[in-house]
Amino acid sequence: MKVQIGKRGNSFAVRLPDALMAQLDLEVGGTVTLELHEDALVMCPDRPSLEDMLATCTPKRMARTDEDRHWLGSVAAGNEKI
Repeated sequence: MKVQIGKRGNSFAVRLPDALMAQLDLEVGGTVTLELHEDALVMCPDRPSLEDMLATCTPKRMARTDEDRHWLGSVAAGNEKI
């Protein structure tokens, strides 16, 4: 796919088609990492690392809700396998 390089302020810009944004699960305001591999420019969507995701798992955020406690305390009503 060919795209044109434009100018935006003191920087340069590349416009990405909607289909590519959707395929890469990117949104306006999202970030990407640019790298040079030999003579190729590689753009990769930034994704949180496992370490970043686990850092959000604090005891307060992982506390059970009233709905959780109700569900966990209920008895099997059918053919559920636990």
